[in-house]
Amino acid sequence: MAGLAAGVDYVLEQGIENICKHEQQMVAKIIDKFKKDERFTLYGTHDATKRVGTLSFNIADYEPSDVGTILDDSFDIAVRPGLHCAPYTHKQIGTFPAGSIRISPGAFNTDDELDQLIDALDQIGG
Repeated sequence: MAGLAAGVDYVLEQGIENICKHEQQMVAKIIDKFKKDERFTLYGTHDATKRVGTLSFNIADYEPSDVGTILDDSFDIAVRPGLHCAPYTHKQIGTFPAGSIRISPGAFNTDDELDQLIDALDQIGG
């Protein structure tokens, strides 16, 4: 209960709008970096103001699970590869059965951490 109360206090202090804006700014930075890069396929709108703090993508010539393992083992970055409990969505967008890589920058992620992710993805993409 104490943890829940602390979390509610944090959200009330920061404001939902500020938290959402921070997450959207982080997603926008990633979109801006990779939207014209042919190595990357970004799914969904490129307008970060119409997104929540998540982004799904794939890297050419890599399975999503391989990218997740490389990010975890080599860069100590956690992402979620796969179908994300949405296999029918992945069938619709053509990523079934491997899925995609999903990142979810949040209120506690920093610009430095985001830069580390972008650098790692750029290295993986070759």
